[in-house]
Amino acid sequence: MEKMLNPVHGGLALLLLTLTPLTAHTQTETNRYTLEESIQIGLKQSITVLNAARGREIAETTRRRALSAAYPTITGSATYDLYDDENFSESGSKTLGAEASWQVFSGGRTLSAIRASKTYRQLTAVQERRIRETQTRDIILAYYQVKLAETRAGVLEQSVQQLADFEQETRAKYDAGSVSEFDWLSAKVSLANEKPRLIVARNDLAISREHFKNLVFLDSDTFELTDSMEFVPMELELEEAIQTGLVKRPELQEKAGSISLRKEDVNQQKSDLFPSVSVFLNYTFYNPDPYSKFIPGNSTDDWQAHWSAGARASWSLFDGGLRRSNIAESKLNLAIEEDEYRDMARAVSLDIRTQWLRGRDAVEAIEATSENIALATRALEIARARFDEGISTNLEVTQSNLELSNARLARSQALYEYVAAITQLKHAAGMLLEEYEND
Repeated sequence: MEKMLNPVHGGLALLLLTLTPLTAHTQTETNRYTLEESIQIGLKQSITVLNAARGREIAETTRRRALSAAYPTITGSATYDLYDDENFSESGSKTLGAEASWQVFSGGRTLSAIRASKTYRQLTAVQERRIRETQTRDIILAYYQVKLAETRAGVLEQSVQQLADFEQETRAKYDAGSVSEFDWLSAKVSLANEKPRLIVARNDLAISREHFKNLVFLDSDTFELTDSMEFVPMELELEEAIQTGLVKRPELQEKAGSISLRKEDVNQQKSDLFPSVSVFLNYTFYNPDPYSKFIPGNSTDDWQAHWSAGARASWSLFDGGLRRSNIAESKLNLAIEEDEYRDMARAVSLDIRTQWLRGRDAVEAIEATSENIALATRALEIARARFDEGISTNLEVTQSNLELSNARLARSQALYEYVAAITQLKHAAGMLLEEYEND
């Protein structure tokens, strides 16, 4: 039995050896994405963005439906009646006809509905833009959150490595009798205290990568983000940003569209105060002709045509105050929308001011931490030299190493805060999507 299985095992082993290079190559293949590529992928794959586009298409069908009310309607009809069960061929009557009708006056309701449908179509376009801009903002923040987490993990890995090297040097000196056991143990404790910070940083990196992957709809776990966090000064005055936001902010544009719709709702309610007038034309063929008995010499067995034309009018003369109540309610809803617009304009101004101040504070933090890194690096060099010469303890080295790590982390955090503030500022001013839109 063993001899019979060996060739099979050998074949499987050969197959595994053949597939191993391909599998390894597939597993190590890394997809690289710039920020702009990530945004385009995320916008293309987002279900929310897709549904917003569908909402715009629905608004277009609503506009066509409103336009249809301005055109005449044509209705065809056909009937066949039996009078008794004894003679089906002689006792039946047949009718074929068509009627065209056109509402020529409705108190402005039709024109108001057309204007409202146009406003609604514009409103859904603004809503789609708001969703796309929000999605773009979220992708940018998630992208640089990954870069920040990578920087944190890198800084702490370097710190742990430096402390590990220092611990080994201290151990060697302790073995040689040049330093005390306390110095060696202190170096070892400093290394142990730094490792949990590295573990947390790596976990944060894994979480931020998963968040980015889900936001951009990536399938592979092996990806690399190629754009780095850089300080790019933004020359935008606060008042200019506020004025731009009051014009371009999608939420304000949506609220303005809602006000227009409320105004058309008032017009719709007012139209009920007026009569509705329509004209019609009817053309009908009869067999037998029901009118032939009134016309001498006409046969009732042939198809005969008759037409009629006229006008219809209807007007509600009394409804117990229902229409007036509807108009009053619509005006109150309009007033609510207008007040909410003014309140939203103030909120947008506050949002822009807040993000602008955050960006200014982040610039100051970047300048301060950049200088601090240089000072901490020099302090660590001095501490190492003093320790090597035996004129200081290892506490100076470990403390200097910790201060350098904190300085680097503080700078990366300040840089992220600046990038995030600028991104939020552009989003608050309604100008973020302009940088990444494809013409």
